[in-house]
Amino acid sequence: MSLLDEMKELEQAEDFLKYFKVCHDPKAVKKIRMLVLAQFRIYKEAIDVYNADASDEVLYGKYAGALSRAYKELTTDPEALQALRDRRRENMPESSCDGCSPEMMEGCGSVEVPPGL
Repeated sequence: MSLLDEMKELEQAEDFLKYFKVCHDPKAVKKIRMLVLAQFRIYKEAIDVYNADASDEVLYGKYAGALSRAYKELTTDPEALQALRDRRRENMPESSCDGCSPEMMEGCGSVEVPPGL
């Protein structure tokens, strides 16, 4: 099974962090799970543009580094966390919820991860 096929099986931020062997605090992830995935998606898309012909092994290492970076940024840099929240809020359709806020500690509930992230 290819790396992208395996990634399609992953559902939550915790699944991605375990798959890519990123050390993390489950309590911290619970509060920012969708934001970690959103930031990882941004990094992954950039990796994909510049590494179209890379092997699964190379991509695994790059994705693991990108996910680690996303997690570390969002857990150690309050400004990066707020900037991502603001960008996501700006891009939400008018009919959606009020978006992410510091008061929403448990996340949005059951939100599906798009296939292939």
